[in-house]
Amino acid sequence: MDTRPTANRLLLVASAALLGAVALHGADHALQERGVGALTTEVLLGGLANAALAVIALMFALRDHPRAPA
Repeated sequence: MDTRPTANRLLLVASAALLGAVALHGADHALQERGVGALTTEVLLGGLANAALAVIALMFALRDHPRAPA
């Protein structure tokens, strides 16, 4: 049973959903006929930064970091 306060559980679920959505979006790009190679460098780097931030957000939520809600 999860003993975290409701707000922390919601943040954890939201962070996991964000990471899942970012991963699915990246998989969609990879599976398209044009592939990831059709992306510009700026778009690719932006997507990688977005994925990295989603992982960091989830790690903060999992560890109950005080800055996680920010």
